[in-house]
Amino acid sequence: MNFNTANQTFRQLLGNGLTYHVPPFQRDYSWAEDEWDDLWQDILGLFAEDGEPAHYLGYLVLQSADNRRFDIIDGQQRMTTLSLMMLAGMAYLEELVKAGLDAENNRRRKEQLQSSYIGYVDPVTLAPKSKLSLNRHNNRFYQTYLAPLEPLPQRGLNDSEQRLRRGFIWFKEHIQARFEAKPDGGQQFVAMIDSLVDRLFFTVITVTDELDAFKVVRYILFEIERQRSERSFDVESAIYSLEHILPERAGEDWSHIDETRQERLLYRLGNMTLLEAHRNRDIGNASYEAKRENYRSSDFQLTRAVAEHYDTWDEQKIDARQQQLAKVASAVWRVEFGN
Repeated sequence: MNFNTANQTFRQLLGNGLTYHVPPFQRDYSWAEDEWDDLWQDILGLFAEDGEPAHYLGYLVLQSADNRRFDIIDGQQRMTTLSLMMLAGMAYLEELVKAGLDAENNRRRKEQLQSSYIGYVDPVTLAPKSKLSLNRHNNRFYQTYLAPLEPLPQRGLNDSEQRLRRGFIWFKEHIQARFEAKPDGGQQFVAMIDSLVDRLFFTVITVTDELDAFKVVRYILFEIERQRSERSFDVESAIYSLEHILPERAGEDWSHIDETRQERLLYRLGNMTLLEAHRNRDIGNASYEAKRENYRSSDFQLTRAVAEHYDTWDEQKIDARQQQLAKVASAVWRVEFGN
C-alpha cells in the first residue's frame, strides 16, 4: 500500500514550506463553541501544574504526490480550528501593538507567527502564499478576511463562514482574557504557543492517490480492531470489506439526512466500519435498522459496537463515533514525551 504513517507535532506539520488544501467538495467548517471549548480546555490543561506532557489530536489523513502540497482527506476541522486560534492570537498581538504595549517586539512576534503557521512570501514570485486553503464554500472568507486579519463582515455570509467568524472571535476573546492588555502579555502568549506547537500531535497518514486513501481507512480500522479485540486480521483479504454505514447510494430509508449533507458525511472515518464481504453484499443500501441487525453478529468488535451504542444514524452519531475512534487511536499510535 502506498502510504506511510508517522506521529507529527503541529510545528512539524507547518514547517518547511508545506501547504495544506481542503478539497473543494469536502464538508464545510462545522465546529462550534462546544468543540472550541473542548480544545481550549485541553490546551490549558497542558500548562496546568499537573498537566499532561502532550495532547493527541487524532488522525490526519493527507493525500500528496510530491510531499510538499497536501490535500486533507480527514482532519480539516482540527487543522482549520488551530489556524483560527493562531490568527486570533495574532490579532491579540496586533492590538497590543496599537496600544503601544511592547509594540516593536509584539509586531515581530506577530510576523513570526504569520510566517511560521499562516503564510509566507514566496521567495521566487514574492507573492503571498497561504499554508492552508479551505473548501469552495469557506476559502474566500478565510483568504480575504481571516488570514490577512481584515475587519470581518457580519452580513452576506453562509452558515460555515459565520462559524469561522464566530470561532475566530471566540478564541480572540479567550486569549485576551487569559493574557490581558499588559506589556508582557504578548511575550507570555507567544511563549505558550512556542511550547504548544511541540505538544500537540497527530497520527499523520499520507497516501499518494484516492484509491490508497480507502486502503488507509482499512488499515486504520484494522489497527483499532486489533487493539480492542486483541485479534489480528489479514488486512488485504477479500473476505473483509469496508462498509459505509450511510451507504454510497442512499435511498428513501436515508431521507432523514439531507442529500447535500450525505455527500459530506459519506467518506468520513466515523461513517465507516469493517464488515465481512458476504454481509456487506446482503445489506447493500438498506436502512440503518436493517444494517444494525446485521452488524450485531459481525466478527468485528468495532462493528458490533455500532449496533450496540447507536439506535439511529445521522451526522451527530457520525461525529460521536469519529471522536471515539480518535480516543482509541491514542493507544494504538503512542508517542512518548519526556518531562
